[in-house]
Amino acid sequence: MDFRVSREAFLRVLTHVSSIVDSRSTIPILSNIYLKCENNQIEIRSTDMDISIREFVSCDSTKNGEATVNSRILTDIIRKTKRTRLLNVNWKVIA
Repeated sequence: MDFRVSREAFLRVLTHVSSIVDSRSTIPILSNIYLKCENNQIEIRSTDMDISIREFVSCDSTKNGEATVNSRILTDIIRKTKRTRLLNVNWKVIA
């Protein structure tokens, strides 16, 4: 999954979607958020099994893909990046 996205827009959506994630859940996948990059758009979803949030962010994508990522870790990484306008994201899945 390769894409370029506005840091501000991506962080805003991540913060909102992460707001319902419980990092102490007994079901580990509920600590993650789902990301799907397709057609120059990133879909970001989370759930706590009662409430679900689904948002979209425009991006420039060169390679589509999808993954689940620990919500807290991803949000912390994006927050700590340099305050640039655009983020270049390149994820390789190792299976």
